Amino acid sequence: MSRIPQSVLIAGLRYRVVLEEEMVSDEGVEILGQHDYGRLQLKLSLAADPEVRPFVLLHEVLHACVTVSGGDSHQEEALVAGLSHVLLQVLRENPDLVRYLLGRSVQRGSTGRSGHDAAGSGTATEADGGSA
Repeated sequence: MSRIPQSVLIAGLRYRVVLEEEMVSDEGVEILGQHDYGRLQLKLSLAADPEVRPFVLLHEVLHACVTVSGGDSHQEEALVAGLSHVLLQVLRENPDLVRYLLGRSVQRGSTGRSGHDAAGSGTATEADGGSA
């Protein structure tokens, strides 16, 4: 199993990943993770089984994504809980998809951007499934 990263960059904000022995919610319930926007921390409980920790970290990353994108917190927990398990399964079982999503198929131009126009849309090429 891979090491837990020390930090995660989300929309230009560097979140520190913090491991804690035991975590309890404000209501006194044991929790496995927590997203703290004010401190830019993603907290993970060491009480979580090592097999569960990747799901917990992705879950907290998704909470951070919702927060920094200005998303509505109404029903956020249900959405994040469902997405974290399914998304991690999709990424784990589709290494070709991950390589494609993380690939840098377009040469960097003189502007330092990687083939994106001012609106941020990618330039499709025949190599990545578009028509040149």
